[in-house]
Amino acid sequence: AEAKSSQVSSNKLQELRIILLGQKTVGKSATGNTLLHKEVFASSQNEQCQMQEGEVAGRRVTVIDTLGWWQDSSCCTDDIDKEIARGFSLSPVGVHVILLVIPLDLTFRDPQRVTLEDHMNLFHATVWKHAMVLFTYGDKLADKSLEEHIEREHSALQKCLNRYQVFNNRDESNLSQVTKLLQKIEEMVCYNGGSYYKVEEHIFRVIKEKQKEVAERAEERRKKSCKMTNFFF
Repeated sequence: AEAKSSQVSSNKLQELRIILLGQKTVGKSATGNTLLHKEVFASSQNEQCQMQEGEVAGRRVTVIDTLGWWQDSSCCTDDIDKEIARGFSLSPVGVHVILLVIPLDLTFRDPQRVTLEDHMNLFHATVWKHAMVLFTYGDKLADKSLEEHIEREHSALQKCLNRYQVFNNRDESNLSQVTKLLQKIEEMVCYNGGSYYKVEEHIFRVIKEKQKEVAERAEERRKKSCKMTNFFF
């Protein structure tokens, strides 16, 4: 779902609302700290989504750090999807951009790409209009050219209309990378007519129904197991 932002007369906005999505250990929390230029997100594995705010380059910036999912999609649960959806609701008006955090190293392979798109597909198709790829571990670029990495992430980038930015969270004093990212986000917001992205209520119902189905299947398996045990004993 989309709602209009009130500040679209020029590209620069007085406030920006950002949500970070990605698997565990890709540098989401570190990215949030770099964006706000302060240590507000713990890099340890978070169990809940968190929201922090700060003044950045003349803007009020809100950052939501979501619960990361596991590399192995079989370990991903509906509880994770529910918590990610709750993360969006921390900003009642919606968010300007969904930053898909992807590491610039060889640990991100096809299964991880599929899992990322699966989580994005949970939401309405319009979510991609508000998405941008943020490559972390920018210090790894010495190993491969940026073009090679872009080629590998062609699918997600194409859905994001080739919007991306490279971040080096080891260089937190480099404010120019933050300013460039904010400017790219503002250009995207302008392109989208100033709209926010909001998670529709039916998404929560879908997740709840999936959780109910999983619980029912687990109960059926438990009952079958009990019957087999009683049969042999």
